[in-house]
Amino acid sequence: MIDIVGKGNMAAHYREIISGYSKFKKSPNKNMIIAIPFFLHETYLSSAETNRLLIEKPAVTTRKGIEILKNKCVYVGHILRFFETTEFVRDLLNETQAVVYEIDIKRYTNKKKKDWWYKCNNFLFWYEVIHSIDLIDYVFPIKNFEWREKRLNINNGLLIGVKSGFVVNGVKGRLNHFMESSYEENKFTLKTSIGNIEIINYERVYVNGKLEVNLNFEEEFNKALREQVKSFVFKTPKLERISWENLEHIYEIMLEFQ
Repeated sequence: MIDIVGKGNMAAHYREIISGYSKFKKSPNKNMIIAIPFFLHETYLSSAETNRLLIEKPAVTTRKGIEILKNKCVYVGHILRFFETTEFVRDLLNETQAVVYEIDIKRYTNKKKKDWWYKCNNFLFWYEVIHSIDLIDYVFPIKNFEWREKRLNINNGLLIGVKSGFVVNGVKGRLNHFMESSYEENKFTLKTSIGNIEIINYERVYVNGKLEVNLNFEEEFNKALREQVKSFVFKTPKLERISWENLEHIYEIMLEFQ
């Protein structure tokens, strides 16, 4: 059994996936997927009738929220782990034993801003960092993590960008999100001992400028979302090893830094 909380696009995607896969109805556990604005998460978490939860990022943004989650089996929107581009980069790093020297993450967007983004000036910080850290943790597991920098770009009282600096396993990383761009692009770059590896819009991978993977984003997104739900409901190894406990310390660090 799966309950879905939410009325937006992501909740609609989840409902479509569940209705199209009959085996979900046979799940022996009661599961809940929470796809609502992040500042409402704690309200639903406190009253949830099940401890098995899949939550869109960021799961929580307060210490009270972290305490609520400690007694639950939580998965925090790990969809990027199920993209074929991510899997390719992870396998490449493992097969070549490449050493990562630097991480650079850039996002350019010009989409309409949602009103609830501004209920918390730290929304972009939490959203982008948790997505990015989760992706990094999958391609080469995080052992040590620390913050170095956080800047919010505010124009006329409105948040239009975020810049973060961090260190993962001794490797320096940068994250920049520009919200008033004339184009849209997600670019995840690793500088390594085998050269530069770039994931563009989660649909293409370049290794030293050579196109190695070229897929369709919408097809990849739908497939990744479906695989994420299947892993959550049926407890497959890919999600079992990345439960809340594995990322809790990063949330704690973010609370200290914001």
